[in-house]
Amino acid sequence: VAAVANWRVIYLGANTPTDDIKLTAEQTLAKVILVSVSSYGNVDEARDELTHLRDMVDPDVSIVVGGGGAPKNLDGIVRLESLNQFDSWCRRINTTLPDS
Repeated sequence: VAAVANWRVIYLGANTPTDDIKLTAEQTLAKVILVSVSSYGNVDEARDELTHLRDMVDPDVSIVVGGGGAPKNLDGIVRLESLNQFDSWCRRINTTLPDS
């Protein structure tokens, strides 16, 4: 969905440690970090990891989470409920992000 919205996507794979996500975001000057959380995962663990990630990365970097296991009500993190909602968000945010 993000690639179709004309974003440069760097896929890190499943179970990527938050430190690796942070490092990749810094090295690539990412403006957005997208995280999918499986419904088979531990919601409390996902909440802790996402909160830790939010604390580690620059506050100007948006963090977006989705998927059946995505925790709700995380400060500084956008949670999207569906692919349609994600598609709309990508297209809207495309017009507000500064060019690299």
